[in-house]
Amino acid sequence: MSSPSIHHLSVRRTARILAIGAPRGARHTLLIALHGYAQRAEEFAAALEPLLRHDPAVGILVPEALSRFYRRGATGEEVGASWMTRLDRLHEIDDYLHYLDRVEEEMVEEGERVVVLGFSQGAATAARWALHSAGRVARVVLWGGAIPPEIENDSVLLRQLPHTLLIHGDSDPLVRGTQLEQQERALREHGVHSERFVYKGGHEITPEGLQRVVGRTPKTAGAD
Repeated sequence: MSSPSIHHLSVRRTARILAIGAPRGARHTLLIALHGYAQRAEEFAAALEPLLRHDPAVGILVPEALSRFYRRGATGEEVGASWMTRLDRLHEIDDYLHYLDRVEEEMVEEGERVVVLGFSQGAATAARWALHSAGRVARVVLWGGAIPPEIENDSVLLRQLPHTLLIHGDSDPLVRGTQLEQQERALREHGVHSERFVYKGGHEITPEGLQRVVGRTPKTAGAD
């Protein structure tokens, strides 16, 4: 019996994007926030709300990853989402890059300052899209995650990253601080404006970290 052949076919999908904060025309910065593994847009948006109290002129878009599944929660079966798995990895990366391109085309205004935040699994997603967006992203924030290997190990790609902020908790069980310290040092060596912020805590979004995400507010314009 011959082995089955594998074919790939692009299909239409309908995505969910949650918007909070300042509406179009009233925002100086748009944060595109990419959630972590097994999260949903609503719960991730709720974790980001303290940022709006710090800077009410920021708008936030939270695209939900396209691969949903049932996760077991305290109230029974709940739905979570994932950006990708190792199966068909390159096709899944290509799918979410084009998805985020569509988010930009439809929901980002001309001249708007775009910051991309990726949390946990969303960090690698954010780094890849920051490069794929061809200069549209002014700042990328990798929170509780790292620069993916194919970028970290490619000097040409590493130099193309925008201003990069690495954030993690000092007791985060999913992130090695030494790895992020090395990545931050590599970014600086390649001429990328970068910084690292460590807070007391684990794998979570914290208010003190959120105050550093946008990097520029009306009171500190130009201090990116």
